Amino acid sequence: VLCPPSDVLFLHEGMFSSGTFRRMKEVAEDGETENGLTSRWGVVPDESDCEGASDVRTKWIEPDIKKICLEERHQNTSEFPLLSKAHPVKVLVSEGEMIYIPSLWYHRVTQT
Repeated sequence: VLCPPSDVLFLHEGMFSSGTFRRMKEVAEDGETENGLTSRWGVVPDESDCEGASDVRTKWIEPDIKKICLEERHQNTSEFPLLSKAHPVKVLVSEGEMIYIPSLWYHRVTQT
């Protein structure tokens, strides 16, 4: 789902903790590991380079734009009332294809 930069007023942007997907360093239940890493993935909080900072924060869109704007267009959006004014565009990218996302465009990516 893409939203143009002009939708910034409607998207409920906030600061959230940043993290990175990594293979977990723990013993697997079946005891099988590769270089000490299991096949299980998890989100590890990013660490700040600044002294005294507890975590790294990044701007993020809080509501699920796809769910609220595309699937429930005429349903109750009382938690994020301005989302009804957004202009989301649903884009499907197939295997072997890629998409160019212009600078400042908001996007939410899911995999099916």
